[in-house]
Amino acid sequence: MCVILESDGTAAAVKFIRGGKKLHDRRKRFLGKIAVKRSQTGILNPHEQDNKHLWEKIRAIDDYEAHRISRRIVDFAKEYGAGIIVFEHLKKYRPRKSKYSAKANQRRSYWLRGRIQKYARYKAWQEGILTCLISPYNTSRLCHICGSEIARYDKEPEGYRPGAPLYSCSCGKCGNADFNAAANIGKKLLSRYLKPFGKPEGVSVVQEAS
Repeated sequence: MCVILESDGTAAAVKFIRGGKKLHDRRKRFLGKIAVKRSQTGILNPHEQDNKHLWEKIRAIDDYEAHRISRRIVDFAKEYGAGIIVFEHLKKYRPRKSKYSAKANQRRSYWLRGRIQKYARYKAWQEGILTCLISPYNTSRLCHICGSEIARYDKEPEGYRPGAPLYSCSCGKCGNADFNAAANIGKKLLSRYLKPFGKPEGVSVVQEAS
């Protein structure tokens, strides 16, 4: 999810970058093959990479996607004249308990987010665009309009479920939960940036779906 914010905090444009689920499923299939082969033969030599050709495929598709997504982020920011690209600051990785293929897939998905930020940073620099990291603390829980706690849900607005795609607020605002979080991240930067430096021309915010 990418959002262009004006200096007054209003959203000027929104862009969804698709392909995450397809990549997730494809990577998981390769990791499942590795898990099966390890269960049959074990790791033959702890000092050498096992299932080398499968790991090379996983690294290749991850690197391709990191370049593809980072390029689309930078192009989107450039199209709307944004001066800064804002990413959420990645927290320490804590995998959920699950099978090897699922846990390894979670880990690599998290690493991919960091690689996207790294590639976007130098691509943006070449276009004269700055990048910045902002803490995502409470950005998914609060409404970007009124600041109240929101309901996050799949179908019915009851309570708060982390990772759910929709949100609604008592102020009447509702919609995509990632958009709400991205707007909050952008407003965090604007509140900090406007004070010492004056108004920026525009801010491009990137919110990775959880």
